[in-house]
Amino acid sequence: MELTNKFLFFLALTLMTLASCGGDDNDGCDNQVMQGGIDGQAFTLGDGRAVVDDNTIKLDFYGAGETFPDDICSGVSSQNVRIFGTLQSAEVGRTELNLDFSSPETSQTLTLFNPDGSLNIIASDGFIEITAITETEVIGFLKADGGGEDVVCGTFTLTNCR
Repeated sequence: MELTNKFLFFLALTLMTLASCGGDDNDGCDNQVMQGGIDGQAFTLGDGRAVVDDNTIKLDFYGAGETFPDDICSGVSSQNVRIFGTLQSAEVGRTELNLDFSSPETSQTLTLFNPDGSLNIIASDGFIEITAITETEVIGFLKADGGGEDVVCGTFTLTNCR
């Protein structure tokens, strides 16, 4: 009987250990508003827009503090740090960021831009996950890592400018 109890104890311990493995693949980016740092400046999402067509989604994320037009689809003249990029799929799902010079068609990056230094920081580590595409919005979360202090992480809801 004692051997059975020990076996059951170790079986339960093993199952609990295995269940706790894997962790959160989202790095906590799915439960906070998009924020981080770009070229030494703080970034918190203020607004943004997406243009969805049959094959791609063009994304523009603008920081808080911008003055936005009533119709963000008409354009924004950004004077602050911002993020932009194009996803190679116009579908709900997760895209891993990567930069592969030998296979550029499979590369996916986002650009972290600081107009003060005109510096494009290419985020090639992280991910972007689109969780919903409606007639009016594109919703998701991301982690864009350009190295060092240049990391932005969090949720977003963008105006769909179809």
